[in-house]
Amino acid sequence: MVPTTHFETVVNFRVWRQSGAPTGSVISGAYGGFSNLWGAQIMPFSAATFERWPIKSSEMQDHYRFALGEMALAGDQDDLADLFPLMTEPRPLPQLAERTMMVLGRYEARRAHIQSLGITMGRARLAFQAESCTRCGLCMTGCPHGLIYSASQTFDRLRKDKRSPMWVACSPWRSPRKTHVQRSSFAIFGLVG
Repeated sequence: MVPTTHFETVVNFRVWRQSGAPTGSVISGAYGGFSNLWGAQIMPFSAATFERWPIKSSEMQDHYRFALGEMALAGDQDDLADLFPLMTEPRPLPQLAERTMMVLGRYEARRAHIQSLGITMGRARLAFQAESCTRCGLCMTGCPHGLIYSASQTFDRLRKDKRSPMWVACSPWRSPRKTHVQRSSFAIFGLVG
């Protein structure tokens, strides 16, 4: 029997395709996945997001706190905290650029009016060790100092603590397209600890 999904290798990434049509989903095969190269922005889902979900926002609180225990959080207690609680004591963010300070200053001066329009502003919540940032400008291409959180950091710690045997399954299958040869698909079942 041929599965309805398969992976095709494209450079370093695997693009997930279903029934032969691209879905736009991209999966990183790198150790640490896409957390190696991201903007480090972390915020919980808003309570409004859960209105159509089968679980409540409050059910996620312990899970958010657990995840925050794996990474440094830099942020400020500001207006965003009403919508996106910090859930832990954040480290201070680096100094803002002059233009950003100007925008936040204008927001502060007109806060009531802007919030009456349904707009809330605040500073970013970032998963990185802000106090060690050298402001080299390479955040979006991968911090050369390893200050931005990556899942690889958690994997390394778990492996060092001998708590993370990765159970990987390999499942051979034949592509539904006759021109493709037999391939294998892999799935990580989990980390045991």
